[in-house]
Amino acid sequence: MRKLRLLVLLSVIIITTTLCAKSFDEMISKAVKLYDEGKYQEAAELAEEAFRVGDPSMDHYYNIACCWALAGDKDNALKNLSKSIEAGWLDVDWMQEDSDLTILHGDERFDELVTKVQKILDELEQGLPTEHNELAIIELPEPAYNSDTSIEKALKERRSIRKYNDEPLSISEISQILWAAYGITKPIKDAPAFLRGGLKTAPSAGALYPLEIYVVAGNVTDLPAGVYKYNPEVHKLIKIADGDKRTELYKASLNQDWVKKAPASIVYSAVFSRTTDRYGKRGREKYVCMDLGHSAENIYLQAVSLNIGTVAIGAFYDTKVKVVVNMTNEEEPLYIMPLGKI
Repeated sequence: MRKLRLLVLLSVIIITTTLCAKSFDEMISKAVKLYDEGKYQEAAELAEEAFRVGDPSMDHYYNIACCWALAGDKDNALKNLSKSIEAGWLDVDWMQEDSDLTILHGDERFDELVTKVQKILDELEQGLPTEHNELAIIELPEPAYNSDTSIEKALKERRSIRKYNDEPLSISEISQILWAAYGITKPIKDAPAFLRGGLKTAPSAGALYPLEIYVVAGNVTDLPAGVYKYNPEVHKLIKIADGDKRTELYKASLNQDWVKKAPASIVYSAVFSRTTDRYGKRGREKYVCMDLGHSAENIYLQAVSLNIGTVAIGAFYDTKVKVVVNMTNEEEPLYIMPLGKI
């Protein structure tokens, strides 16, 4: 009898949880529609009701703060904005630029929240390393230099793909992707240090190669979960952090599910000074962006031949990504590219 009661209780909990989740999602969807229709107070009130049956995220709190602000209710807007920060919202620039929050500008309580977020960001930046501790060096398999997929077929089939199956990636596939992204194609002995071993698969303005590439691995055969930095000069991975960081990277990238579910992600960063020291402002505004595009497209095309899906992601909290990946303080994150079998 006790076992039967327990089973009944568990069934009730599961059914209630499912209904609450469905109700929460439905109410949030309706609130978004009301927001789109300019019915801001109705949207805010419905979202508040949804919060009582669901589990709101930092984005939910931020969005309801916008609704209250547009409805002219500064107190409720500030209350929910504060909750969004407590839940992890750290986009201080957008807080100040977002026209939805214009009514809060000049309010000392809003200024205090901006200062609070900036302090959190500054503390995170101060904790970044100036150089990496090498926990392990991983020898990568030799990449292949031919396949059954023509460049024309790869171009035709290239797509941004956000859904992957549960199959793990192999270290050989990671090796191939990394080589395609930034591998050495023409070694040059006694070359200038900025070449870092020679010419690569992707062109670079002035051959200055400002990009750094990381692998956040969680489900890769023969590669323990952790964060790795790619050394193209010797085609090796340097382990710089232990453990599966995919959930942390997912949270840093605004809860984009494909980041959490992918077996691994490539993360790009740039040391802008490598390019700006020669090209100045143009290097930051144009050349490094061009370099990133060349390299990322190589990943897209190589992924086609491996039956791997990927998508280029630029929406994330910069500082959070830096902390998750353990970047050095001179780097700035540019792209996240989750990888998974189609």
